[in-house]
Amino acid sequence: MKSSTFFVVLVAIHLGLLALSVSSLPAASKQQPKAKPKVELYYETLCPYSKNFYLEQLEPTFKKLTLDVVDVEVVPFGNVKVAEGPDGIPLFTCQHGAAECYGNRVQACVIALTSNLATSLDYVRCVFAQTNWKDTYTNSELCANQLGLNWAQIKTCHAGQQGLDLIIANWKRTDALVPKKAYVPWIVINGKLESFNFKFYSKTLFFTY
Repeated sequence: MKSSTFFVVLVAIHLGLLALSVSSLPAASKQQPKAKPKVELYYETLCPYSKNFYLEQLEPTFKKLTLDVVDVEVVPFGNVKVAEGPDGIPLFTCQHGAAECYGNRVQACVIALTSNLATSLDYVRCVFAQTNWKDTYTNSELCANQLGLNWAQIKTCHAGQQGLDLIIANWKRTDALVPKKAYVPWIVINGKLESFNFKFYSKTLFFTY
């Protein structure tokens, strides 16, 4: 893991500037369909840096811009060691132990089973926002109930083939990143890991959008 406050603040500002540039177009240009920026977050459920980035940067950004302006995908997996188990089934060893593997897989199920993206993002926020946020066994069910999600369905997904398939897909997607993930959170915008020069912008610009 690597704390990168400098980087995550710039991501938020970059998104704000993207939205600001669209809002400042002439009326005729606004009528033309524009591709929304796509943001992908690769994270793990017991990483404090993932938690802080999500609660302090990512989620507030999307609350400001709304999902009509930005496409979002969150991919729970992170820094996981993968070995081949019996019958070729992968065995996952998560950086922060079994509770993190549990949380990653539950969140993968929630994201897959929930048709409403905003609800999926609210679920991730809910789990991260708990005082005992590292207790994924308790908080996963608690947040599902708070948001009116079908916990029995989520639990079945987690324990079964669907949950395994989802976490394998997240592993392969994370492993295929170019450049390779070096830490979490890992943020990709429009298919590229962005680099920013912060001195030309200000945090105020984003938050006044």
